[in-house]
Amino acid sequence: MRNRFIGRITLEPIPAVTWTVACLVVCLGVAQAKVSLNTLFVDAVLDRLDIGRSYDVGGLTSQKLLFTNPGDRTLHLVVSVETPPTELRKAGYEAIPDTRWIQITPSRFELKPGETQSVRALLSIPRSPELIGKHYQASVWTHSENDVMSVGVRSQLRFSIQADRPVPGASAVKSSFIEFHPDTLSMDGVDTGKKVALSPDHNGGVVIFNGDSEPVTVRVRSIHFQQDDLPAGYVAAPNPDFLRIVPEELTIPPGSKAPIRIYSEIPSGDAHRSRHYCFLLRADIEGERESTPVFGRIYVKTRN
Repeated sequence: MRNRFIGRITLEPIPAVTWTVACLVVCLGVAQAKVSLNTLFVDAVLDRLDIGRSYDVGGLTSQKLLFTNPGDRTLHLVVSVETPPTELRKAGYEAIPDTRWIQITPSRFELKPGETQSVRALLSIPRSPELIGKHYQASVWTHSENDVMSVGVRSQLRFSIQADRPVPGASAVKSSFIEFHPDTLSMDGVDTGKKVALSPDHNGGVVIFNGDSEPVTVRVRSIHFQQDDLPAGYVAAPNPDFLRIVPEELTIPPGSKAPIRIYSEIPSGDAHRSRHYCFLLRADIEGERESTPVFGRIYVKTRN
């Protein structure tokens, strides 16, 4: 089987970054308002990339850049690529010559309390021989705008460039792009001990969008996870199998959307009454080519 990675990427073991801004009652008339933004994308390093090629940064880590709002206010976020400040520049790295080498999708989005948004960063290196052997650094600045209280986090992306030559057993990353619409769904008053539809067939349904130029076959499943940025009162569902996805595998034409149905099958009993569960959905593109998994969240409140 061919090696799908031509470069290497590592995430330094730095804990998730959280910036919190609180305002007093005298400012806004709101007591103890919590505004914060979490991400695990802090300082990524890509080595031995080739000139004249494009790389999906999230794809090289088998995860996308994820931003979570654990606060209690909706955020209106902007993601931009900037030249890194001198004080943040690592030894041996130059500032990226052109921030347009990195394209962010989406670059603007709304993030409600408890929601997580995946962001795609596509790094394209010009086919210029003078770039060979260079080490560059860029800053990814994610921040709120037009909000009463502001929050932001600055991530660093570092990469080195090698010659544009074939590497035995390796190939460039083939970028594929899928996403949930919406990527967060909340349902209250869900009965236990029975099968309950969480995604009706009308506007409240969930679809998967294929932003690729070719058809893709996607596998969707509910997975185990541990996360400390859930909204107050919510816990990770004790068993991902309490959630059913139909179909679990589907083929989506290029530029198209395909619906999925989501059902709750939470067992009856006192242990599951009046509970607030969060389920994590994962969608992967099946087949040989490298892809980036997509994640979505389902929040469920069970009846008493």
